[in-house]
Amino acid sequence: MGTTHHLAYFGMEGSGPTVREAKADAGRKIEAALSGRYVPFLIRHGAYLAIIWREPTCGALGYAYKITDTDTGTGSVEGYSHGWTQEEVRGVCAKHLAQLAGSTTGLEQFLSAADIRDAATYSAWQTRYASARREGQDDAGARQAAGSLCTVA
Repeated sequence: MGTTHHLAYFGMEGSGPTVREAKADAGRKIEAALSGRYVPFLIRHGAYLAIIWREPTCGALGYAYKITDTDTGTGSVEGYSHGWTQEEVRGVCAKHLAQLAGSTTGLEQFLSAADIRDAATYSAWQTRYASARREGQDDAGARQAAGSLCTVA
């Protein structure tokens, strides 16, 4: 078995059986990273704003997203993908938005029926957990009171 050369060529990782082929691999990755669209996509959901953008450091088809609470400027959530399409990342981002806001209303175009059911289950669990905490239970007690994540109240 031969040696595999790993290198960074103009900031892109490349590998191959020779230095020349490792540079060619990096060159192909650079070309793929520079092709396509880099127009960001925004999703507004309640007090939250998400921006999805193509991120070359995530690979040729990598996307990243960031969610911020626009009322407070806090609550930043970030996600990164390697090789997912923008549509797939929109779905993942929409799931995060649904969890943060406790609602899928307005996000249906990005979510499957199963995603919407999962979000309802998660939101119901969070509501039961928060209620138990308000009643003075510690984390372990509130988790027990909230029950299984698979149980919708």
